[in-house]
Amino acid sequence: DIDTARRLFTLICVLHFGA
Repeated sequence: DIDTARRLFTLICVLHFGA
């Protein structure tokens, strides 16, 4: 599901950049 993929991608970005 594209929405799930986008949520996972956003979560990874948040974790990567340290929010």
